[in-house]
Amino acid sequence: MASDKTLAIIAAFHKFLQTGDKGLIEAYTRTDITAALSEISPGDSRHAWYKAMEKRVDQLERFEEREAVQPPVVGRLSYDRIHVFLSHKHDDVEVAKELKSVFERFGASAFVAHEDIRPSAAWQKVILRHLTVVCNIFIPILTKRFHESEWTDQEAGIAVGRGMVIAPIKVDVDPYGFMEVSQAVSLRGTHPVTFHSTCVELLSGIASEYPELKGAIKKCTTRSLKASHTYDQAGASSKALLEFATFTPEEANEIAQIVLENDQVYGAWSAMPHLESFFEKFGGQVNPELLKRCDTLRVRPTAKV
Repeated sequence: MASDKTLAIIAAFHKFLQTGDKGLIEAYTRTDITAALSEISPGDSRHAWYKAMEKRVDQLERFEEREAVQPPVVGRLSYDRIHVFLSHKHDDVEVAKELKSVFERFGASAFVAHEDIRPSAAWQKVILRHLTVVCNIFIPILTKRFHESEWTDQEAGIAVGRGMVIAPIKVDVDPYGFMEVSQAVSLRGTHPVTFHSTCVELLSGIASEYPELKGAIKKCTTRSLKASHTYDQAGASSKALLEFATFTPEEANEIAQIVLENDQVYGAWSAMPHLESFFEKFGGQVNPELLKRCDTLRVRPTAKV
């Protein structure tokens, strides 16, 4: 039985084969694709998809080999999608992996060195490429061990020098040095709800400070509402939607559909006031039939948090 992540990768490659849009598959690492291939039976009928996935693995291998002998070139920051670099001490890799998982559920890409680099790769080159070319948001995970690493402060220096968005997550240490100018979001505990809410709060703060990233973060916030598995998560994500001044009809209808399909959203009292405000403001953009169904759900929520 293929995992949800494998099914998502297959779906992305299927759409890539139909549209030719490389953006659909660029977020997946060699590790992601290899793991997905290992879950699929060689005799499965979806042969073309697997061949495309195998080709992607080969491309990533050749790229990593080329990076091993070429110095990185600092690239222009791109704002069309969220690409996160999670800087952490090795001891805190489990926290980094959990944050990576949440950001990916939100539709962002997230790089964790100990997770995304295969053992034989020239790992310093891979890290430098993500710092200097790929990522646009630098997130240091500030535990009491962060400053002990010989790499984390160097990563922070590169991120500051390149002009990346610096968005610290405070576990038990305040931002320091050049990171001190950035407002930190606190991670209070290790429950999945906490990770979800922390990532939503962090992205919301970035959107208010960096208008060039608002479009990409609005997409992530909508995905975060869809990915809500608890009432508290739905409350945090629905509140964050109100940070945005405009929604197209397509965007507003997508949110209405999420409300109708996810019982953790339409059943959450913590989400109700935010959803009511959203539909009062943007209801004119929503299909009237969808809006009517949402109104019914919002009047009679199924459970109280």
